[in-house]
Amino acid sequence: MTAILAVDDDPEILTALRRALTPLGIPLILTEDPTEVLAILGEQRIALLISDIDMPQMTGLELMSQVRSAFPDVVRILLTGRTSFDSAMTAINQGEVHRYLNKPFEPAELRKMVQDALARSADLARDSRAGVHAEHKRHLLEQLEAEHPGLTKFVRDPEGAYLVSASRAARAQRLLRPRPPAS
Repeated sequence: MTAILAVDDDPEILTALRRALTPLGIPLILTEDPTEVLAILGEQRIALLISDIDMPQMTGLELMSQVRSAFPDVVRILLTGRTSFDSAMTAINQGEVHRYLNKPFEPAELRKMVQDALARSADLARDSRAGVHAEHKRHLLEQLEAEHPGLTKFVRDPEGAYLVSASRAARAQRLLRPRPPAS
């Protein structure tokens, strides 16, 4: 099962996040140290990262950029104080985060935002799986073509029928020619 990871250097905010998100029934991992986030993401399936923007070890913007590069399927929400509004908007516009939320936040608003973000995560996972399947199919077709040249590459005759090979087309023409009536 996927989880939500939240990072904030303020333990009171982490407590508020736990209280607000526990009713969703989704595993929640909390940390005060943004330098732990990449390790956690490497070890566990995380669908959503919620991060404070202002932390002493690393800014939320730096963290979001690193997560975006290393784990692009993780949806990101940024928690910000009103003084960081411009930074939050920059992060959203540059594609670093899915949404931002001002602190203090309303628990119901946070839950709604998290549910939307988890739906986005599911969409990203589905798109990723579809891309993997398409690439696998392309690879199989290349292998098939290498083993049986012409099998996946078709040519059409002037009437639009597919020709597998010229010799088969000539044989088909002979078979389809009207035979003179028997006398």
